[in-house]
Amino acid sequence: MGFISLKGVEVFARIGVKAEERLIGRKILVDVKIKYPLKKAGQTDHLSDTLDYGIISEAIHKHLKKEFNLMEAACRTIAQEILEKTSGIETMTITMQKVSPFLAGNIGGSVIEWHYPEDW
Repeated sequence: MGFISLKGVEVFARIGVKAEERLIGRKILVDVKIKYPLKKAGQTDHLSDTLDYGIISEAIHKHLKKEFNLMEAACRTIAQEILEKTSGIETMTITMQKVSPFLAGNIGGSVIEWHYPEDW
């Protein structure tokens, strides 16, 4: 088993409990790390024998066009699509950072780390 990851996927999204957060929106950074069998793809050199990064990217961009109250719910929705389109995933970690969240003080970002299957 190895890992397939996308790091630093930058998306503008409307995630927040307060209406003004969802109205104004914020830059969100997303990392996805998936434990996946890589042996066959290493032997065949065929995309069909591995997990296509495009599936991950499409799920992030598609679902972060929607509004969410919580980053946890956004992560679960992204994971659900990836799981529906790919078999063989053993674990998945989605890290989501809201850049400059609407909080008092100078805060660089608020971050959650969502895990499959634990948070499923």
